Amino acid sequence: MSISEAEKFQTVSVDAVQSYWDKRPCNVRHSPKPVGTEEYFNEVEWRKYFVEPHIPVFAEFERWRGKKVLEIGCGIGTDTINFARHGATVTAIDLSEKSLEIACRRAEVLGFQDRIRFFRANAEELRSYVPSEKFDLVYSFGVIHHTPHPGRVLDQLLHFVHAGSTVKIMVYHRWSWKVLWILLFYGKGRFWKIKPLIAQYSEAQTGCPVTYTYSRSEGRRWLEEHGWRVTDVRVEHIFPYKIEDYKEYRYNKEWYFRWLPRPVFRALERAFGWHLCLTAEPKAEPADPPAEPSISILHRPFASEPLPEGGGTETFDTPEAVTLNRARLAHLQSLGLPLRNRSVLDVGCGVGHLAQFFLKQNCRVVCLDGRAENVDSLRARYPGLEPHVANVESDLSAFGRFDVVLCYGLLYHLENPIAGLRNIAAICSELLLLETIVCDHRLPVLLLDDETKTYSQGLRGLGCRPSPSYVVMCLDRIGFPFVYGPKVPPDHPDFRFDWRNTIEWRREGHLLRSVFIASAREIESDSLVRLVQP
Repeated sequence: MSISEAEKFQTVSVDAVQSYWDKRPCNVRHSPKPVGTEEYFNEVEWRKYFVEPHIPVFAEFERWRGKKVLEIGCGIGTDTINFARHGATVTAIDLSEKSLEIACRRAEVLGFQDRIRFFRANAEELRSYVPSEKFDLVYSFGVIHHTPHPGRVLDQLLHFVHAGSTVKIMVYHRWSWKVLWILLFYGKGRFWKIKPLIAQYSEAQTGCPVTYTYSRSEGRRWLEEHGWRVTDVRVEHIFPYKIEDYKEYRYNKEWYFRWLPRPVFRALERAFGWHLCLTAEPKAEPADPPAEPSISILHRPFASEPLPEGGGTETFDTPEAVTLNRARLAHLQSLGLPLRNRSVLDVGCGVGHLAQFFLKQNCRVVCLDGRAENVDSLRARYPGLEPHVANVESDLSAFGRFDVVLCYGLLYHLENPIAGLRNIAAICSELLLLETIVCDHRLPVLLLDDETKTYSQGLRGLGCRPSPSYVVMCLDRIGFPFVYGPKVPPDHPDFRFDWRNTIEWRREGHLLRSVFIASAREIESDSLVRLVQP
């Protein structure tokens, strides 16, 4: 691959690659049977291995019985199932959401869901998606050459292997019969255009955004430059059938292959096959983890810390706080939720500013805050409210049950957010409206963080920064069967940011915030998107 052509592929977005494979997952048309049925999956497997009989030989399914396998780019799961069928425990990832839907269905239909974990993941950032563990085999067949930066994938894989691990990768072979066929049939002999032509026609669906090809020596060097020792290189697979007949599930060979003796055809495949099959192992033994974790935490005497200047109840009245509350309430109004004439509990109410929204909706409002100073200020400002001092991490049953619970700006101040959510769920009959600072990560993770002694912060100086999936998983598990997010976030910089999977919870001078709506009943609304699938 020339530098200029490689640079073109490197500018392609991963989203473009995903979109391409979502339109038509690989091998999805290998059977005319209804997609998702056992008959469909059996026929797909038969056809795949009939046309590509070298795959079971290369994969060595039986060898991995009782072992852990990581498959990069599982597609609709043909090889995945065979690893599981032969006794392996499989972790399978794919970029295509549509492919994974079919693969998951396949595992359920064929009864292997207990042996397979599926993740939708960008292999170039594998560590951000897949929990860190060691695998005996890393397997990828016909996948890595379709990502903009294949070398990054090889670098990521080193974090998932041990000294005895094996990696088996198939990428496309440049000096192959298929490349010659593309050059003659589509390129009309214009060899100077061969690289974009290969990408255009490398797959059954034309227009693949990225397709790298490698010679034997380039494939070996590519692996070795990224920390792998190549132990075997072989070339396989020439497709001998008439394409139009093949589309109709008829297996008639082209005339020029029909009369070739089998040994001659196999020799041709080993010299000019389309599949470059590489087997390797990690060059160096992965470093053992340190005997003890590296910990560097400074002691903090929170109880003796003074209240910072401006850290009293006035912190709820700063211009920044006022602007944020306006955006919160305008957004809440825009959602069109059934909030009139309800009983409402405002937890973490501060000095009661947000509760005014519900009073205007003719609601009965009870307010809870963990600080007596905030509750005293609330009584002076808003005599019509019913305030109490209470920590939501403790039992709240004494306050009764409420149609709606408002939990805006509280969750991230809690030491034990799950305990707080469980206590809230126990007294919430219908709707929980929740807004929180979040950390930017796809996995359900929770960061701890020190907070100041300010009256708007955590009671004991220790708060948390949950990821969105952490919040959603908690809400589902504690008893809310329907969890939603708004399609349009509040009109404030804290809510409008790009997801980067960086685990940050503040960026460019702003906190990162999200809104969640948990409900005991299904909500029909064009403003919301469901976050927990049935």
